[in-house]
Amino acid sequence: MVMDFVEIGNLKKPHGLQGELKGNVDERFWEDVSNAPAVFIDHRGDKAPYFIEYVRGGEPLILKLEDIDSKEDAALLTNKLLYLRRAEVQLDDVDL
Repeated sequence: MVMDFVEIGNLKKPHGLQGELKGNVDERFWEDVSNAPAVFIDHRGDKAPYFIEYVRGGEPLILKLEDIDSKEDAALLTNKLLYLRRAEVQLDDVDL
């Protein structure tokens, strides 16, 4: 089964020391990210799920992902593209 993904933004630098990350997310997808259980990050051509502990802020969003618990862990995800499953995005295909 092939899963369709929608690129929603990208991660920036770590925020603080507890593994939070700043993210630039297209404002059309803010609500979708807030409601999604996970975001997906591309690793060598495969999309890996990262479960969301919480999201706060606006632009930039601050994301806390499960198992990313230090500034060093967060730094490994800097500048990575963020994706959601197409089924979790509320926009019509025309709007994408």
